[in-house]
Amino acid sequence: MVFYAMKRTVIKSLLAAAVGLGAALFAPLAAADARASEGLCVVNVASWDVLNVRSGPGTRFSALDGLALGRCGITVRGSCQGNWCPIAYKYGSGWVNTRYLGPDGGGGMGGGHTANLLGDGIYCPQIHPSDVLNVREGPGVGHAVVGGFRHDYCNIRSTGRCAGNWCQVATHEFTGWVNTRYLRNVEGH
Repeated sequence: MVFYAMKRTVIKSLLAAAVGLGAALFAPLAAADARASEGLCVVNVASWDVLNVRSGPGTRFSALDGLALGRCGITVRGSCQGNWCPIAYKYGSGWVNTRYLGPDGGGGMGGGHTANLLGDGIYCPQIHPSDVLNVREGPGVGHAVVGGFRHDYCNIRSTGRCAGNWCQVATHEFTGWVNTRYLRNVEGH
């Protein structure tokens, strides 16, 4: 009888330890999923590239869409398989590698924002006189063009929001994103 009672106690202890270990192992995953579902943005993608949204969890699945650097409003919908998670966004859903997702650091307009690369001051496009500097709705060439600056337009100001080499700028006419390598400071710091 003592052996049976000891055996039951050992089994209960092992079960309790297994449950505790399972909770400890899966708690960080649950926390990560909770954070992920709050709103994510595309990060770690070159400004000229896109994050492929795929039909399944892996590169062997077909690409359904491409999301540009800084695209936000992405939520994880369901269980992940390794680094691949099912996501939903304004225009669709699919699977992406979470290496390319980060927290929405800017109210849904663009994620993974870096410090203001431009600083205070007034800027002019640094482009060929026959060219136009495209202004886009988000940080990266994957976003639609919302306007443009000629080489001699010099009333461009930074809003202070940047993602990679892209910063949001504003004029009296509109607000949009430009690649900072095409701007030069003509007044300020």
